[in-house]
Amino acid sequence: MNLLESMRIATTALRANKLRSALTALGIVVGVAAVVCMVSVGAGAQAEVSEKIRTLGANLLFVVPGAQNSGGVRLEAGTRPTLTEEDAAAIRRELTDVQVAAPLLSRSMPLVAGNRNWTTLVAGINTDYLVAREWQITAGRTFAENEMETGAKVAIVGSAIVEALFEGRDGVGETFREGRGGDGGCDRRDTNVAAAAASHSARRS
Repeated sequence: MNLLESMRIATTALRANKLRSALTALGIVVGVAAVVCMVSVGAGAQAEVSEKIRTLGANLLFVVPGAQNSGGVRLEAGTRPTLTEEDAAAIRRELTDVQVAAPLLSRSMPLVAGNRNWTTLVAGINTDYLVAREWQITAGRTFAENEMETGAKVAIVGSAIVEALFEGRDGVGETFREGRGGDGGCDRRDTNVAAAAASHSARRS
């Protein structure tokens, strides 16, 4: 039996059982579509998780100062200010496998621009912190060296802050002021990072 004869017999069988053939074809189409959808959803979820891990820092290690006691109650980690910028410099100097060591001083604070306000995390950092977290600046620039040394009142803001305070403008060159607040988490879309020297000055005042 040659190929043409096999095709003729198969065609005859399909025509004799049209409903069964149609249902079989429909099952194959649905099965293939389901597999494609599952693979696509899985790939999308994997990409999202990978992006979250990348922004958190896949090889990032946080060193947090200890907790202090208040009225016999032990507060959360980080409430005892025992770490300094010199500690970060020593880590980078003495541990050869460390690429960057970035000090961080953070606090949740309200930001005010005109008649708008938004409470967010304000973090005092240096440029190494952006490298460690792999955060990219989409508009404007990073801190200049002289701004870090003099504690210039400059800041890099996240996209959520731009939307909340600046009415659709990109935020570059805008002015806002900071209030006082407590501690908070860290989401790059909802974070305001300031030059570290300026943050220390604000803390002392």
